[in-house]
Amino acid sequence: MSYGQTEPSRTSRNNAYLELLGNGGLYSVNYERIVAENFALRLGFAAFKAETLFGEGSNSIVTVPVLGNFLFGKKKSKFEVGAGFLLGRKKFASSFLSDDNTNSSIIDLKGVIGYRYQPSTAGFMFRVGLTPFNALKGGDDAYPSSGFFLSGGLSIGYSF
Repeated sequence: MSYGQTEPSRTSRNNAYLELLGNGGLYSVNYERIVAENFALRLGFAAFKAETLFGEGSNSIVTVPVLGNFLFGKKKSKFEVGAGFLLGRKKFASSFLSDDNTNSSIIDLKGVIGYRYQPSTAGFMFRVGLTPFNALKGGDDAYPSSGFFLSGGLSIGYSF
């Protein structure tokens, strides 16, 4: 009788992580569920304030990244490619004494191309990659800017 080496079966299908400068904007807190062997669904949340360039007002921004990611690789190191949407709200207050407030919705196409370190069992996970935006709304309603915007992100978290 002989036994061959076998790869451990995947037991951790959930990920919780903090992403900086990625799909959610300045930061986002995310939950991800691996629903098939090489496919994951992700939902995140972020809320932050951003001052205007000349300090004349402030933006309150709430974002919700929703993406699907394909994972390529058999061990802990994986190549990740994904796409989805960034949904949210942006509120602009023009000055402290003025009631000139405007609200707009955020609707962006999102992408991710990067590297992921993730164990097949519970433990530390890490992601880094490019996270392009394409705003579907223009002008002042666009986030982070009108049209195509290339950014990058770094994530650290835990697989369970």
